[in-house]
Amino acid sequence: MQQIAEALRFTLNNLPDLPGVYQFFDKEDQILYVGKSKSLRKRVNSYFDRESPYPRVRKLVSLIVRIEFFVTSSETEALILEANLIKTISPRYNILFKDDKSYPYVRLTIKTKWPWVEKTRIKKEDGSLYFGPFTNGTYVYRLLQFLDKNYSLVKCATDVNRIPKKSCLEYQIGRCPAPCDRLISEEAYQEQVQEVRQILEGRIHKVSQKLESLMKEAAADLMFEKALEYRDQMNSLKMLTVNQNAEEVSSRNEDYFAISVSGDYFLIQHLLVREGRIVEQKKQMGSVEDFTPLELMMECISQRLMLISDPPARVCLSEELVNQDEMIALILAISREKQVKIELFHPKIGRMRRLMDMTEKNAFESLRIELLKEDKSASLLLEARDSLGLHSIPYRIECFDISNIQGTNPVASMVVCIDGHMQKSEYRRFAIKGKNTPDDFAMMREAVTRRYTRLQKEDGVMPDLLLIDGGLGQLHAAAEALRELGLNLQVSSLAKREELIYVLGQEDHPVQLGKFSSVRLLFQKIRDEAHRFAITYHKLLRSKRTLHSILEEVPGIGPVTRKKLLKACPDLEVMAKMTVEQIKEFGISEKVAVALLEKLTNTYPKRETNLLELS
Repeated sequence: MQQIAEALRFTLNNLPDLPGVYQFFDKEDQILYVGKSKSLRKRVNSYFDRESPYPRVRKLVSLIVRIEFFVTSSETEALILEANLIKTISPRYNILFKDDKSYPYVRLTIKTKWPWVEKTRIKKEDGSLYFGPFTNGTYVYRLLQFLDKNYSLVKCATDVNRIPKKSCLEYQIGRCPAPCDRLISEEAYQEQVQEVRQILEGRIHKVSQKLESLMKEAAADLMFEKALEYRDQMNSLKMLTVNQNAEEVSSRNEDYFAISVSGDYFLIQHLLVREGRIVEQKKQMGSVEDFTPLELMMECISQRLMLISDPPARVCLSEELVNQDEMIALILAISREKQVKIELFHPKIGRMRRLMDMTEKNAFESLRIELLKEDKSASLLLEARDSLGLHSIPYRIECFDISNIQGTNPVASMVVCIDGHMQKSEYRRFAIKGKNTPDDFAMMREAVTRRYTRLQKEDGVMPDLLLIDGGLGQLHAAAEALRELGLNLQVSSLAKREELIYVLGQEDHPVQLGKFSSVRLLFQKIRDEAHRFAITYHKLLRSKRTLHSILEEVPGIGPVTRKKLLKACPDLEVMAKMTVEQIKEFGISEKVAVALLEKLTNTYPKRETNLLELS
């Protein structure tokens, strides 16, 4: 089996033992697979506990970097949600669901004068009641067979309100009461419909008692086939009543919000339902501070609804929030701003109540998982402080790296890790301006000086620990820059070869942590991210400089056009893949475009075919 990343293993260990739907994400944050289970913990872990004999599954597992989940109230609810998500998202590994076939429902046409029941795979907004879906078509067949034998409802959609006609064969064999021939009153027929509805809704205690009595009588009379028939009918009814409820189809867009609070933290769960289908869930976690749950929820709702172009027709909240005057005023204000009617609602029964319950349950479970992560991060950072002999916990770590090739295009990168998590929005990069390159120490001094000079001017947040990619030389260069700025920050460096950690002030005693030490793995992750970020920037500058040189050599491209080209496409490889027509769109002639591509194809000979596009 593949080695599982620490973050992924943490999620696997803390999944709830509850029914629900899980989603596997790849490194591009694309959904690979959607699945359901009556136990999220057991099912999801089964992918990683043993190697699958199927190549497709092994490939899927190798691509998973993140797992998300929805908790549902039952396996059947998970089934519905899974089907909706698959049809909405179409994940690449859900090949079994790529066709449009869905699970069967039982439909009761209560809006017609003479209702009937039937099996269907399509739910329509026709006022009928739908029960299901069912994973086993055989159970549906037995259920309908039971209803046929015990309740005489019409078997066709014939308009029985018209002139009476002669009853059909179904009446002759006792399977239809023939309302078309006026052989049953509407009142008597509706009594049977109500009994069928009770069975479909799971209120079958009396029917079950009757069947059990008949089964025992048949067995006592040695009529075993009849007894088995009664038993099968009982099982069909039991299958129907396991967490089944009538579903009314809705095309309304609805947003469900629930908040869970624990100690100093809150998490708001946002469930989006579009045209009757759950399409997405969003989470927002933060510190409670001095805010009430109402204030936190209002802030979240205003941000979410004001940023979207198609706000929902309904916003569903818990009972304690939905009746607050401030919340009512907020929804009215958003309705006026968006020029649409938005209804504030607290569902109490039916489909919407179940969706509200699902949202509340997921808010609780998501906060539980996040708090476990926070506890783990806190203990990891505490371990880092103790292992390195730091005087404070390194909640905020800023890491620097230098990249250059023999002094050309020297750059520095700075990445930020807060509470053990990388914060990409705070990354910074520096094009080194110093002339005395290649000199890694001088370049490190320049990058550190520029970073913290600016932070001092802007009164920015200083790091708890400065981590340098390198050995003692780089460590001292960074420390020198800080001293000149009058800053007293904790500084450490991570040497590449020995993976030794040097700490400023105790350089004679470098720390060598175990290969699988959590602190060492954290520092390596931060260092490697800084290196990746620096290399990416260095490649960009190198490509830009090469392109600038090529542009200078092409007759007909002056300073203004050169600047325009560099701004529009600074990447040499990208421009080399363009056609003559595409390059002409930058405002240059065909002759100059051909000359430019000739220069580019000297560097990238595989692109010579672009020149043939003129012929």
